[in-house]
Amino acid sequence: MDDAAALYDKFIQQCLDKHAPVRRIKIRSNFRFGLSDETKSRMRKRDEARKTASLESGRNKSVLMSKYRSLRNECNRLVRRDSKAATAQKIMSSNGPAEMWRAVSDIIRPKTNKRLLLNVNDSELSDEKDVANTFSEFFVNKVKRLREGIDKDDICDPVSRLRQSIPTKKRPGGFAVRPVSEDEVKKAISSLKPITSSGLDGVSPKFLRTISTVITLPLKHIINLSIRNGRFPEPWKKAKVIPLLKKGDPTDVSNYRPISCLPSASKVLERVVEKQVRKHFEENNLLPMQQHGFRQGRSTTTA
Repeated sequence: MDDAAALYDKFIQQCLDKHAPVRRIKIRSNFRFGLSDETKSRMRKRDEARKTASLESGRNKSVLMSKYRSLRNECNRLVRRDSKAATAQKIMSSNGPAEMWRAVSDIIRPKTNKRLLLNVNDSELSDEKDVANTFSEFFVNKVKRLREGIDKDDICDPVSRLRQSIPTKKRPGGFAVRPVSEDEVKKAISSLKPITSSGLDGVSPKFLRTISTVITLPLKHIINLSIRNGRFPEPWKKAKVIPLLKKGDPTDVSNYRPISCLPSASKVLERVVEKQVRKHFEENNLLPMQQHGFRQGRSTTTA
């Protein structure tokens, strides 16, 4: 099973290296998000007026500079108007509370490509390896401290309360994860969010959806091997960890939380197994009515 997963990852990488090699490109944009064609046209005229004025001298330059300043003020007003309208449209067109809050977060904390700097023991770290090692050490030690802080008397069987709440006679029969069909794997792939971030495999969920007709069959074989053996493939347990700023000073390592970017194929395996487990729990009423998180048709709104 592990060899099959590793072979699958290898073949995917070979195809990507041949047909879609990684290239670093710098995307430049002369305009902000949400600007109308009218505003862009006025901005071009503003830039032309500034260039023309810089080539003149004397009275002609004063006249052209006055024209440029007038266009500049008009562009500033149009940019503010379009930015407000685009922001409102982005929030109003969101599907559901989660997407709406993501849109709000993107507006409040826009992503930047600035190099990450950390302040550790009054010394500034800018080297990428040093920054990565600092984050790695901090996140690992944080988990260790959390584990050490757990009172052993509080550790109990996670299903003990469930056994107590359900009488023996009313308990459902045994449950086992069954092998899946090619159609189920295809549906699991199509249900992935079309995001462009990827794990160590370099394959984003969006890309996985585009090649689903080719990789569904080998994925089904690996997933069924995993189900029959009762083990998760080791190559798919490795994640690319990214630090995400929660709040406060961006140079303070304690203000970050780790985000794990898992291989896209591992998410497909999780989806097909989770679907079977969730169906068993929902049909047998094993979840309390007060639980709204991680259940279909329930959210913070229903809670």
